[in-house]
Amino acid sequence: MYEPNPLDTSKIELPAELMPLVETLAEHVHDTWAKQRIKEGWTLGDDRNDHAKTHPCLVPYDELPESEKEYDRQTALETIKVILANGATLDMDAGRFTGDDAAIAEAWNQQDVPREAAALVAFWDKRPTDPAAVSAAKYCEIAKAFKRHSAFIKMFDILEEGLKHHGNHIAMRQMFA
Repeated sequence: MYEPNPLDTSKIELPAELMPLVETLAEHVHDTWAKQRIKEGWTLGDDRNDHAKTHPCLVPYDELPESEKEYDRQTALETIKVILANGATLDMDAGRFTGDDAAIAEAWNQQDVPREAAALVAFWDKRPTDPAAVSAAKYCEIAKAFKRHSAFIKMFDILEEGLKHHGNHIAMRQMFA
């Protein structure tokens, strides 16, 4: 009989600055799960039905019931704890992209913008240090995401920065059309 034997992570406490990472990972866990389900032919349904391949959690992370978000958070939290238990360290300041590394800045521009507010803020805070390295399309995408959270001042600040660096770009002009 199978007896699960996970590592004991009960003594590992995460610093508060890692909590946005937990939320980002939780959303990623959900999106990865949902992407696989959809690939397998599952669709949104009121109830889980393995035969009909329907599931009520095939919705964006921010639309999940809190109990489901908590399940994903626990998975993310335990993943980080296992990383730390194995001797690795996480330096959140070192995670910020720098504008002098074009490949890293391009990778950031290609990432999906998180839907959950805390993860969105953490994502924006990790943008390339050179504002010109943020693509015009990404400025628009992030501004729209903050607008969905009614964070209009943040949205305005992002658009203002984007206009300074990409004012003539079609994506920036379309934001004001």
